[in-house]
Amino acid sequence: MTLTKSIQRVIEASREVIMDSAVENGAIVGANTDKPYVPKHASDYRYVWIRDAAYICVAADILGLKIQETELVTRDGVKNGILLNNKIINAAFSDPVLKQRYNSNLIEVNAGKVVVLRIKDHIPEKVQPLDQVRAVIMQKIRQQLSQKRDADLANELLGAIRSGKTQTQLAIQYGLAWHTTLGAKYGQAGTAAAKLIAAAFGLAKPKSHDISAAVVELNSSYAVLRLDKVYEDKSSKEISKMDNIIKFLPEAFGQYDYQSLMNNLMRQAKIEITDKVEDR
Repeated sequence: MTLTKSIQRVIEASREVIMDSAVENGAIVGANTDKPYVPKHASDYRYVWIRDAAYICVAADILGLKIQETELVTRDGVKNGILLNNKIINAAFSDPVLKQRYNSNLIEVNAGKVVVLRIKDHIPEKVQPLDQVRAVIMQKIRQQLSQKRDADLANELLGAIRSGKTQTQLAIQYGLAWHTTLGAKYGQAGTAAAKLIAAAFGLAKPKSHDISAAVVELNSSYAVLRLDKVYEDKSSKEISKMDNIIKFLPEAFGQYDYQSLMNNLMRQAKIEITDKVEDR
């Protein structure tokens, strides 16, 4: 091990020991002798001593252990930065950290980078006045009603298609647009219709009198999907042909080896042919 790596290991170990000196109740102790890396015969320094605590803080500054604050965040709300890490959110909303106000355990967020989390402020969940949330509630209600209408219409169109009505008739009747996609391939991505194409390959292959169709839920709307025809990919035929050849090869090689053996034996054998059958 090089000197540089040895020094780095000492720094990382020191960083861990110093961070562990901030115990669960927020106090800074001389050393957290409850940790398994502390020798059993070591003196107990798990006490709050102002001088030792000052040494710990100075060492933390030298190592660059900064205290950073985040904005208020909810468990399911919009997040950014370090709050995108689920480990941080799970620790922040755990009972020991949130309710008992303990420091979290070391949380590894990246290779060689750890965080100790402590709640600075917590605003309990509460029912807000109606006047403050009226607009949000009305918007959600309108959105839910709109989604329900779209879902009902999509299922109505699906039933009409399955009953025999054509897409053109339904498009005119309901004032909708019907789009036809030709030559769609499985796994096709990068297009707006990628989700519809994926759903199409999940439908049953249409037969002579059967109609293969389904309702597909998109981001904020619905689409009625109909599968008219499936073309077998030429590459699939080639793969199937190669599979048959590969399966036949062992048998062909066996027959070739057997025939070669027989020809070789025939060349080496001494055979005498007579016209008279001797009595035994």
